[in-house]
Amino acid sequence: MNEFEQFLLIFSRSEKKLQQLRNHVFDSLNIKSSAITYIILLKNNFDGLQANQLCKYSGYDKALISRITNELIEKGYICRNPKDNHKQRGYRLILTTEGWELSQKVELLMKPLQEAFEKDIPPEDLEKFYQTIMIMAKNMNDLELNERRLNNDQ
Repeated sequence: MNEFEQFLLIFSRSEKKLQQLRNHVFDSLNIKSSAITYIILLKNNFDGLQANQLCKYSGYDKALISRITNELIEKGYICRNPKDNHKQRGYRLILTTEGWELSQKVELLMKPLQEAFEKDIPPEDLEKFYQTIMIMAKNMNDLELNERRLNNDQ
């Protein structure tokens, strides 16, 4: 088995385990782990994000985005950015006060998970790892875009 095949197997197993851990950690919040992704994204984008941006950054499809954003709106965690009230389409979603409070709880719950994940890894190795994984994610995204272009050209 070559290194790339080993990476694919390790990544697949790790992704499943990480999802199980996330679900377990966030059970106490009574919210789906996929919704946590939106809370994190919106926490880091104060002016909000449009649905298509949530789709792009999360990797989730439009149908899931719609279901989760509707659920988060109903629970009072997100709302339209008031600056976009005049827009029918392309409006941004932002965290409400309750959403900000939830984002703080998420951050507290994620801290031990992050510490366990990064345990015994020197800071310089972690920095290099995160840089590398970001490049790999970009490369995978570029590959997907190139495949779409090829399919459209045929």
